[in-house]
Formats: sequence, C-alpha cells, structure tokens
Amino acid sequence: MEKAAIYRINADNTVETLWSSKEENVYDMVRLGEQILLSTDVEGRIYRLTMDRKVTLLAETREGETTRLLESGGKVLATTSNMGKVFRLGSESGDAGGYTSPVHDAGTWPAGAT
Repeated sequence: MEKAAIYRINADNTVETLWSSKEENVYDMVRLGEQILLSTDVEGRIYRLTMDRKVTLLAETREGETTRLLESGGKVLATTSNMGKVFRLGSESGDAGGYTSPVHDAGTWPAGAT
C-alpha cells in the first residue's frame, strides 16, 4: 500500500499515477515549467518529477522533513522541520561544497596478504 502518490487528472477525466511511494510522505510540491519538485519526510528529500515520469533525487537535507517548497526568482527555497533550516536550490554552482561519507571498515588483511 502506498503512503503517498501524485496523480494527473486528464481533460477526459482519466487518472494517471505519476509517482508513488510506500516509504515516504509528500509534504509539498512546486511546479517549475514542465517539472514538479516534491519534498518528503525521509531524510528531507527533494525530488524532481518530469512529465515523462522520470524521478531524480535532487537533494537530501538530512532533516526530519522538508516541509515547504517556494519558488523565488528561478530558485527554490526549501524549509525543514526539526532544526528549522532553509535551503536554497539553484542551477548555478556554489562557491564551495563538500561531501561526507560514512566510514566503512573493510576489516583487517589476512596474514600474508599484500
């Protein structure tokens, strides 16, 4: 059973499922041209959904929920709960960035291995 779904209701009253999830709830959506951005409650994810039903993960805020999306001058502002942060998404590169990965212990080498 799905927790959330996005539907398109066509002019002839037929209904198409554009996106659905069994794990995530959708908190907000904003339309940008021919695409829709949607925010969810799992790690505060923000997805892009195109009209041909392709879904791309754009951002993971690592907050409990991304609760609101607002379009402002070609950029999208995303607000989150828990710590109450505001994120700005845009198409230009940032001045700086970083990526943090969890540490994976590969264990110890067996005796005599090189």
